[in-house]
Amino acid sequence: MGDTQDPLTYSRNPIVESAWRSLLLRLAGLLSNDQESITLSYLLDLASNHPYSFKCSKPQSVRALIELGRKELTEIDEIEQKLRSERDRKLAHLDRKLINEPDSFTEISVDFEETSQALQTAEQIVSRFFLAFHGEKVDFSELRNLFTFQFEQTSSTQGE
Repeated sequence: MGDTQDPLTYSRNPIVESAWRSLLLRLAGLLSNDQESITLSYLLDLASNHPYSFKCSKPQSVRALIELGRKELTEIDEIEQKLRSERDRKLAHLDRKLINEPDSFTEISVDFEETSQALQTAEQIVSRFFLAFHGEKVDFSELRNLFTFQFEQTSSTQGE
C-alpha cells in the first residue's frame, strides 16, 4: 500500500466505511471488462461503433479519444484487477458476514492513492466523451472535493 492511509483500514466510522466500500464496489464495476455491463470499456466500444453520433466532434477525433481511453485503461489494469478481486472476495454480497465478522474486512489491497488514480482516469475519459458529445465540459470538482475532504476528515480524527 502507498504512504497514504485509506479510510476503510483506519476508520471505525461505519458511515465512512460504508461510503468507502460503496466507492470501491462501484469503481470496480465501472472499470470492469464485463461485456454485459455498462462500463468505461462499453463506452469506448459504443463510441467505436458510432463515431458519427458525436455531434460536437469529428469521427477521427472520436477515434483518437477511443485510442487514448483504451491506453489509459490499460495503464490502470493492475488497479482494476485488485478492485475486481476485492469486490469478489470482500465487497459484494457479504453484508451479513460484515456485521458478524467486521474485523475480517479491514485489509483492502487497493489504497487511497490507487483509488484516486483510477477515479481520475475515469473522470478524464468521461469528460472527453461528454465534451465530444455535448460540446461542454463536465465538472467533477465537487465530487473530487468531497472525496478528498471526507478522507482528510477521517485521517485527522485518527490521532484523537
